[in-house]
Amino acid sequence: LKSRNMALSWKSIGVCVLILLIIVQMAAADDKSKSESGGSDKSGCKKVSCRHKEFKECHGQVHSCPAACPRTCKVDCGQCKPVC
Repeated sequence: LKSRNMALSWKSIGVCVLILLIIVQMAAADDKSKSESGGSDKSGCKKVSCRHKEFKECHGQVHSCPAACPRTCKVDCGQCKPVC
């Protein structure tokens, strides 16, 4: 009877660990998707960057959206600046 209870407790621990791993994986995936889609800084302004590799001077530079459109801007890669 003791060994059966012990086996059940190990199964319970295993299930809990598995659930925790799934939660951590989901949180990491959520953080990654936020950073790929353009995160935001503490003021709530979205961070955007040029993703076109042909604009070498601008590609990958991070810009904050202007005050006129703090969450809806995109980068004009030719001018290398955020626009509404």
